[in-house]
Amino acid sequence: MRADVTDVDALRAVRADIEDDLGGLDGIVHAARLPDTGLSTGSRPAEATAELLPKVTGALALRAVFGDMPLDFVLLSSSVTALAGGLGRADDTAANAFLDAYARSPHGWRSPVLSVAWGAWREEGVPDHDGLAPDAAVRAACRVLAEGRTGSVAIGAYTVEAVAGHERRLAATTAATASTVTAADGDLQDTVARIWRDVLGVTEVGPHDDFFRLGGTSLVAAQLVLRIRQAVGARLSMRVLFDAPTVAAMAARIESLRAAPPAEAPIPRLRRPGRPG
Repeated sequence: MRADVTDVDALRAVRADIEDDLGGLDGIVHAARLPDTGLSTGSRPAEATAELLPKVTGALALRAVFGDMPLDFVLLSSSVTALAGGLGRADDTAANAFLDAYARSPHGWRSPVLSVAWGAWREEGVPDHDGLAPDAAVRAACRVLAEGRTGSVAIGAYTVEAVAGHERRLAATTAATASTVTAADGDLQDTVARIWRDVLGVTEVGPHDDFFRLGGTSLVAAQLVLRIRQAVGARLSMRVLFDAPTVAAMAARIESLRAAPPAEAPIPRLRRPGRPG
């Protein structure tokens, strides 16, 4: 069945249909999220709201509708960013941190609630992508559910400490090198290729070389995308490396983003209650 997970009335209709057709419900996996919308530096209210709604409002709506049922489990799908941070991903980090905290709180469900802070999963069809194999992820999730765990747990191909260390190094490297490559250096494809060479540590990058075949991993993808964003001013998503994994394809995506209508105004300054201006 399809329904908006943030719509309580729609979820009530889903519950009624489930009870009529199946007689009951055994468990809930709350994995609603937006596709990756890009790094959130300079985030706008609409983007932050869109990122938070499916996870935060969705979890609360599910509790309002299904919270009284004696389920075997409620699994909330969070991310390791809630524990290790994520450069330029404050909106996503906040949404996942809420899920982890909610699972540890007196949430009011009659059922055990577990929030899983997932590390990166391998992308189907992407060669040499580092991350958790989907079948391994499913086995791990089944294991922690079978153990009756509640609260929050991290599952991934890397430890939380390793991911956090990578994020710290990424932030330091990006701050130190952000201004070394600019779009004024020449042709857009040349600019993108120079950043690829710098981040990947390779001497030659052709227009049709694949990011992953050059040794790119999910642990360097964020640095690459942020460097390109800073150089060319385009609001690239992390997803671009899977949809456009070559220099030529990425340059074409940047051109299409530049041609798109201008985005809404930045976040307005908020007035504190009781204070003028």
